[in-house]
Amino acid sequence: MDESGQVEQKVYVALPERLNDGKNTLSWVLNNFSNATKIIITHVHIPAQMIPMMGTKFPANQLSPHQVNSYRQEVWEKAENYLNDYLIQCSKAKFRAEKLMFVSNDVAHGLVELVSLHCMSNLVMGAASDRRYSRGMSEGNIADICTKLQAALVDAAKYRVQLNEETCKRERAEMDLASLIQKAEEMQNTLLKEKQEMEFLHKEIEMCKSRLDLLQEENKKLQEERNIAVKELEELRNGAGCGSYGAFSEFSLLELQQATDKFSDSHKIGEGGFGCVYKGFLRNTMVAIKMLHPESLQGRPEFEQEVTSFLGDRAVT
Repeated sequence: MDESGQVEQKVYVALPERLNDGKNTLSWVLNNFSNATKIIITHVHIPAQMIPMMGTKFPANQLSPHQVNSYRQEVWEKAENYLNDYLIQCSKAKFRAEKLMFVSNDVAHGLVELVSLHCMSNLVMGAASDRRYSRGMSEGNIADICTKLQAALVDAAKYRVQLNEETCKRERAEMDLASLIQKAEEMQNTLLKEKQEMEFLHKEIEMCKSRLDLLQEENKKLQEERNIAVKELEELRNGAGCGSYGAFSEFSLLELQQATDKFSDSHKIGEGGFGCVYKGFLRNTMVAIKMLHPESLQGRPEFEQEVTSFLGDRAVT
């Protein structure tokens, strides 16, 4: 699959390791496919069974694994370098290309395995002058190999369809997952917002409780003051009913003047034959103050009688 998400078209070309042995086959591919197609230089590498040592060759099973692996690795690296010549040929023709090497003791069977492993849909093979390739193909059953290759190609096509289906399923699953993640993030943001609102409301409730406690405390104080005032009023009334004025407070002339703004006419609320009545605020209490005319009274007894008669009106004389 390329960077744009499209399935990349590939053609696998089975080639021997030497350019001179396979350049004609590769040229045919380059002339018959679009350069948008990626070329896969496919080579089945047959491990050496005879290992050269001291001017002669020994069977691999007669030497140590280290000696065998060392020589085979050297041959593998040389084969890789030879295949680079094919890459150069592709590059000159403006084709993208890469190498694919596979180890097998038989070229034909190695190709069959490669078809299955890589789900190949395009495989190009040509007659090779490389003796190992030619001999391997001629000694085997050509018809049987072709049948196996055809079956491998069919299986590869099935695998490709399955791969496409799995790819579609995976893409749908990724889209569903992305949608779920988005919904989860939205839900998380909603919960966070609701949490912040709840915290704000809790703070408001605590503030309201504090204000309510303060108001209740103030109300309690006012209630206590009211109770005290009612009690004092009852005492005043009880004292007036008994005809006793000795229990009442006496106020100085200065206090009376301050309460009535020096007996200002603006505070006068009534006038009679024995004197004038003024309103005022005396010792945190609204009162009516009556000032008696001295010339209208006949001594102390008449003054006391006037005071007693006025006590029922919460007056101060």
